[in-house]
Formats: sequence, C-alpha cells, structure tokens
Amino acid sequence: MDITNKKVMILGAWGLVGNAITRKILEEEPSHLILTSLRKEEVEEYKRELLRLHTSLKADQITTWWGNIFVRDSFKDLDRSEILNDPKMRSVMHHDVMEELNEEILQEAALFKLIKQTKPDIIIDCVNTATGIAYQDIYSTYRHVQYEREVNPNAPTLQEELDKIFCTLYIPQLIRHIQILYTAMSRVKTKAYIKIGTSGT
Repeated sequence: MDITNKKVMILGAWGLVGNAITRKILEEEPSHLILTSLRKEEVEEYKRELLRLHTSLKADQITTWWGNIFVRDSFKDLDRSEILNDPKMRSVMHHDVMEELNEEILQEAALFKLIKQTKPDIIIDCVNTATGIAYQDIYSTYRHVQYEREVNPNAPTLQEELDKIFCTLYIPQLIRHIQILYTAMSRVKTKAYIKIGTSGT
C-alpha cells in the first residue's frame, strides 16, 4: 500500500498498538497524520512526543482528535456512566443505536463527523473495539434488575435499569459502528481501511 503523501488517520493512536503503528507509518512519509485517542491529554502529549522525535515533521502535519468514537459527537467527551445515568441521554443513545440508520443519526455520530471533516485516504483502526463496546458492565445492571424485581417489582428504577441493559447490548452497537464507519468512508472516498485487532475484538 502506498502511504507516501497520503493523509492517514490512526484511530487509537495513543495506545501501545497505535503508537507502534504510527511510528512505522511515519517511515513512509505520509502528508498528514490524524491521531485520535479517548482523552485530549493523551493525544496532545503524543503529538508533542512525535514532533520532538521527528524533527522533519511539522506541527501542521498532525491533526489531533479526542473522544469516544462509539457515541454521538455531543456525548464524545462524557464518561459512559454519565450517559447511562441520565434518562434523556440514555434515550438518545437508544435512538442512535436501535433505530434504522438515517441521515440524522449519521450526522450526529462522532466518528462520522471526524471522518467527514478530515477526509483521510487511509484509516488504520487500532481501537480495542471489544473494550469500547463489548466489555461494558451488563452484570451490575442485571443484578440491580433482579434486586428490584424481588423487592419492588413496580419500582421506577426497574425500568431505568432495563433501559441501561439496552444501552449495554454490544451487538447492536457494533453493527451501528460498522454502518457509520462504512458510510463515512464511502462518502469521503477513503481508499483503505485496516483493522488492527486482538482476539477480544
């Protein structure tokens, strides 16, 4: 794959895998890097380190982005528990994941906005998708539901806990993630997508 003078996005660039991939990609002299991570401090620190280690690299050749790629853009900087514990945000998350994919859901998705804005030629996905989606704590929610059923089956918290279960089902979230990723890449004409995965993914 020809990487020279291409715009390359590394999803999960700050992690161990993303870090190693980014350093190898730099050897191929891409025109621009788009580095993403969950937290701002992580990706900004990594950009500074790359600029220090690669003196030929200019600051304007690296775009940084941070946040959760699995939720809508307005939620991307929130902790997942904050979203799940807010009834309005939880309802929005239900809508974004469970409804038929439409233009409104696409335009609100953090990942779609990122790809649409940066238009990468190549995307290398180093995010541990299993951690991001599948390893959510559905067991605590299940225990809360069981407790509420026994103590007070009509309690409003029972419905709330069931809502949380819908938000932690990973198959619908994974399907929606792939739908958004594919549509965004198609629209901006991304030429290559490489997923660096673990057995968990």
